[in-house]
Amino acid sequence: MAHRVYTRSGDSGVTLTGFGLVSKNHGVIALLGEMDLLSSSLGLVIQRAEGTLDCQEILRAQQLLHFISGVMAEWPSGKGLLLTENDVLSLESAMDLMSMQLPPLGKFILPNGKAGVSEAHVARCICRQ
Repeated sequence: MAHRVYTRSGDSGVTLTGFGLVSKNHGVIALLGEMDLLSSSLGLVIQRAEGTLDCQEILRAQQLLHFISGVMAEWPSGKGLLLTENDVLSLESAMDLMSMQLPPLGKFILPNGKAGVSEAHVARCICRQ
């Protein structure tokens, strides 16, 4: 039988993390949920852009989100994965390269138009949260 995605143990309002049982209202659980939402949103952007855009940097950002989630799920035990300064510099460099390809921003951009563009705006909004 394949692994289940549910525990069959009911829901008593707590969940197991790398640092023990915590309330599902715990801030770390909320953060993990937001990071999962952002990762899923980036997945939609990648899928929508398939064949029209090189999404390697978006995929890299998505992978780093999973690493960060691993760190947060283990916090404060210190067992989590660590991001390196090179990871941060790589993302910043990729953003700088992409920004150089854009015209100067003179006004706010309304998030509308093609579905992929709107999904990218949703991902940006989720990230800003």
